[in-house]
Amino acid sequence: MSRHYIKYILFLFTTFCASAVSGQQLIRTIAGDGTLNYNGDGGSAIAAAMGNLNGVAIDDSGNVYASDNYFNVIRKITKKGIISSYCGNGSPSFSGDGGPASAARISAPFAIVFDTMGNMLIADAANHRVRKIDTGGIISTIAGIAAFGYYNGDGIPAVTAKVIPNGLATDTRGNIFIADANTRVRKIVPSGIINAVAGAGCVGNSGNGGAATAACMDGPIGVCADSSGNVYIADRTNNCIRKVSAATGIISVVAGSSSGSSGFSGDGGQATSARLSGPNSVRIDPKGNLVIVDQSNNRIRRVNSSGIIRTIAGSTSTGGFSGDGGPATSANMGYPSDVAWDSIGNMYIADKGYLTNFGHRIRVVFDIDTMHITASPGDTVCGYSDVTYTTHEYTGHFGAVYQWRVNGTPVGFNQPTYFTDSVHNGDRISCTMKDTAAGGFIIAVSDTLQMVVRPVVVPRVDITTTGDTVCAGQVVTLTANPVNGGLSPIFMWYVFGTFRSSGPTFSYIPNVGDIVTAVMVSNAVCAFPDTVRRSRTMIVNVSYPPLITLDASPNDTVAHYGDIITLFSEVTYGGAHPTFQWYRAGVPIPGATNSSYFQEVYWDDSLYCVMQSDAPCVVPEYDTSEVMFLSIGRLAVDEVNAMHASVHLSPNPNSGSFYVRGTISGSNATKAEITVTDLLGRQIFAQQVTTTANKLDTQINLDPSLATGVYLLTVKYSGGVHVLRFHVNK
Repeated sequence: MSRHYIKYILFLFTTFCASAVSGQQLIRTIAGDGTLNYNGDGGSAIAAAMGNLNGVAIDDSGNVYASDNYFNVIRKITKKGIISSYCGNGSPSFSGDGGPASAARISAPFAIVFDTMGNMLIADAANHRVRKIDTGGIISTIAGIAAFGYYNGDGIPAVTAKVIPNGLATDTRGNIFIADANTRVRKIVPSGIINAVAGAGCVGNSGNGGAATAACMDGPIGVCADSSGNVYIADRTNNCIRKVSAATGIISVVAGSSSGSSGFSGDGGQATSARLSGPNSVRIDPKGNLVIVDQSNNRIRRVNSSGIIRTIAGSTSTGGFSGDGGPATSANMGYPSDVAWDSIGNMYIADKGYLTNFGHRIRVVFDIDTMHITASPGDTVCGYSDVTYTTHEYTGHFGAVYQWRVNGTPVGFNQPTYFTDSVHNGDRISCTMKDTAAGGFIIAVSDTLQMVVRPVVVPRVDITTTGDTVCAGQVVTLTANPVNGGLSPIFMWYVFGTFRSSGPTFSYIPNVGDIVTAVMVSNAVCAFPDTVRRSRTMIVNVSYPPLITLDASPNDTVAHYGDIITLFSEVTYGGAHPTFQWYRAGVPIPGATNSSYFQEVYWDDSLYCVMQSDAPCVVPEYDTSEVMFLSIGRLAVDEVNAMHASVHLSPNPNSGSFYVRGTISGSNATKAEITVTDLLGRQIFAQQVTTTANKLDTQINLDPSLATGVYLLTVKYSGGVHVLRFHVNK
């Protein structure tokens, strides 16, 4: 039987589980509504009515079978929780051998078991037969005859023996054991011969410590065999469990009173010191423990390999019905008759019922368990992730109702999977499952899955170039600079949408208006989106030649001796900070690096300027001006060396001290005004002198700080004005 059909899980969200203790087993009903009746075939097993159930068995597919002694039928409960009549129709009779079991009739069936081949064996008690339903569903008799009677010998074919079968068991060797109401336990070997293994046919309580076949028993009703071949007998009226050693054939008491005393006692101690009351069945569980159906005590008890006995289901000797959904040891039962286990160790109880009271149910005792859930793509995701959670082991169960929870809050739909696009760090995911085919109990609770949600990182790609301005024909290199690109991002370059290159850099000669796009695929953890792009429109400047021209001030390049000529440059495409170098006769003038240049003219000269441009895209980067030729010419004033009205200046050149001598004329030539100016007309000296007999003879001393240069001396008097040119040389 599938695990999800029989497991009821302790569930903290429901109040009835609040008192459950970790490690306990729980109990619930899988078939029978508690009424003494025969109905419900084709419907839900827990809604069906059944009679007095004397036996229970499980097939390899997990289907459960119950022998109904009262209504003469074997009922089947599927994994889907549907009940049907498997053998018999409710009427006590004998028929059907050689045909389908579903058409056969049986009478007061007791124990049912499966052999190692998957065949069902039925203790057809009132028909005095053991019958077999093979895996094809055909029924036949394997022991007993129609006639009622007592023991008619051993060593004969089982099909000729007289038997009144109650309990049945099989072993791994193919032997079949019968608890015979003829106060014997008998064995049918694979060849079909029947022999007694215990009991001499006498009613009583004797023989312990001696040969089992010489012992007296009183109501042997249950039987089983362990893996070593030892046989155990539920000696009902003697209120004990007896063991027949496979090695010696000696019989002994292993549980209950050897004196036959009834009662309930001994839990936690040695089974041989305990008291039983009307044990109805004895079985070996999947772990090799001896399990006793202590019927009149309304308990199921277990004896471990150390001989210690404990109650594993039932709580009181008073019959009743209670406890579904809770610990099995807190439940009440109504005259249990037999137990069986499925492939995963869950124990089924035929809760027989006594006449019309209690019972009339099949109940299951099971361990607390969990189902497993997984997350896809995983329990560690990024903040943008969609996640699908899936239950495992229970998926697809008929009648399952799922309830998902996130942090304890119900979410999702009734599905074994739950999808969400909203996941938060630390979310705790769990799922419970109810089984509508088993009364709507919660039968599974998942483990809790805690999510780890990593934060989303946003990638970006920036573009840098080898220059902010691109000139026509110039190779430009563009570099992709990643932000949140991960350890090894992928770069692709496009020009007007056409792929051109890959890698973090891209070099090419752009055209005007090119749109260059860098595409980056990030492999950073939790990058979203993982692919980003950045475009740049290329600005391509046309190349121009720089230009420098010169102007002179005064606006003439012909000067008198000592005149100052200033040359000014005019620049085109010089950029923000052009540089200059002036040349005289092809030789650089030291320190002449301004945009203008001036000099005093003492001889013919030639000047030009070379300008270095810092403007973008100029070709070439410099320009040379035209050559300016400076020539010495004559002033429109009297030269010093020429004599005018007998007035002259000496020495000339001088250091700023000189004499003015001569004869002046006029009606009032007794006085003269002498001034000195520079070539810009600025007066730097003035003095009034007195003549004697029209004779001028005076010394002029100029400011010692006067710079070297050409100056003009003006002599004013009543008869005229004389201007003399002289040179100060220091």
